Amino acid sequence: MRNKPAQKRIKRGWILLLAILLLSPQSSFAETYFFDFTGDLYVWDVSGSYTDDSTGFNISYVLTQDAQGKLTGSGSASCSVAGVDVDISFDITGSIKQTGGIAIVKMSFKFIGTASDGYDTYPFTANAKIKAEINLDSGTIEGTAKVRVSIRGYGSYSDESLYTEELPLDMDGAFTLELNVNEDGGELQGAGELILSNGDTYHFSITGKYNYRTDKSKFKLTEDVSSKGSKLKIIIDESDGVITSINGKILGQKIKGIYD
Repeated sequence: MRNKPAQKRIKRGWILLLAILLLSPQSSFAETYFFDFTGDLYVWDVSGSYTDDSTGFNISYVLTQDAQGKLTGSGSASCSVAGVDVDISFDITGSIKQTGGIAIVKMSFKFIGTASDGYDTYPFTANAKIKAEINLDSGTIEGTAKVRVSIRGYGSYSDESLYTEELPLDMDGAFTLELNVNEDGGELQGAGELILSNGDTYHFSITGKYNYRTDKSKFKLTEDVSSKGSKLKIIIDESDGVITSINGKILGQKIKGIYD
């Protein structure tokens, strides 16, 4: 009778050992992943220099887009019509967002200028509201511009016209993602880089979990100084190293892909 408790303890010990062997991590690893999303998902950076003379004005301006999708810029415009010389300077603010694969660009232009006929000079102000989409096929930003011009002593004038600008030559929305990860006891840590088609690189810190039973890793990419406002969640099937899902926001633009 005295042996029965011992037998129970031995059996329980074997069961506990078996459970530990089955459920505990068997090894640690370091892994580098590289993914190219060309033709599948898109991240846009409209930073660059723009020129336009289609309206009769010689317009040039520079746009800068930050990691949160905010746009700032400045430029100038000039023209001569019927002996009147017009000179304008302007500032730009705006944003770019993407939902459902459609990238929306909104900008506000604030103009200060003068019109001179050689005898008198007329100061004026103007503003323009741009709402446009990125056309993937043509590589352009296309939309409408609502313009309002106010001339001192002469009142104001409003108009609406088409707005079209070509994207910078090195921007086609393509991007790649590289993850360098260490796993230990199911815990994942590392660093990642997202590289746009124009070569701009954004860095991330990586944390996550590896599930030994499903052989899948879940990664969370969080911002650093260069990628402020950006974040991603990624699931990778370790049996073939393929992404099964990616979801998050990059440069103010939502991206989502499911590949089950």
